[in-house]
Amino acid sequence: MDELSIRASNYDVIGITETWGSCDISDAELSLSGFQMFRVDRATRGGGVVLYVSEKYEAVLAQDIDTGGFRDCVWCRLCLQEIKLIIGVCYRSTASSVENDEALLSMFSSVASLADAGSCTVIMGDFNLPSIDFKRSSVEGSADSFAGRVFDCLLDNFWYQHVTDFTRFRENQTPSCLDWIITDDPNVLEELTYLEPIGKSDHVYFVAFMFCQSPSYL
Repeated sequence: MDELSIRASNYDVIGITETWGSCDISDAELSLSGFQMFRVDRATRGGGVVLYVSEKYEAVLAQDIDTGGFRDCVWCRLCLQEIKLIIGVCYRSTASSVENDEALLSMFSSVASLADAGSCTVIMGDFNLPSIDFKRSSVEGSADSFAGRVFDCLLDNFWYQHVTDFTRFRENQTPSCLDWIITDDPNVLEELTYLEPIGKSDHVYFVAFMFCQSPSYL
């Protein structure tokens, strides 16, 4: 947490996956000075997500989003300068069940249905779908695979996935792009930067500038 606290001072919104949070870990242990914290722990070992929002902004849980039972996600509404945001952090495990995968697609449909002309949707997370190549706009495998259906879902909702370079590196394994930032406006994010992992993570972390009246960083 010390390293995260040092880096956090530069940002307005921070999303983290695989927190491994549990009822044995208090909010005080995960809190960041100057930030509101929204956490969701998994009932079993592993997983978990947390969303930090600067105290400069009023943020509330987006309880109108139907998660469909998807296991690891948290959603908030906030106003970032002049932009009304629906922002979520999601984690899909490599061991995700068919039911959980279907819940993810259902949840995306719920989020899309709530969007309007005066809002912007931002979805951050680790989706563990390396077969989707966003640089080439292609999916390895059959079109009706889960990866293919997720890719089609993004296209159907006119969503844009901004991360195209590798985000996970592990010795003796092929690098992959697992971590995404999805928005419903391709022009809302700028200056996406890939930085060294925090702590012992094998995933890079990235910083994105959100285009609004004055600079805000995710």
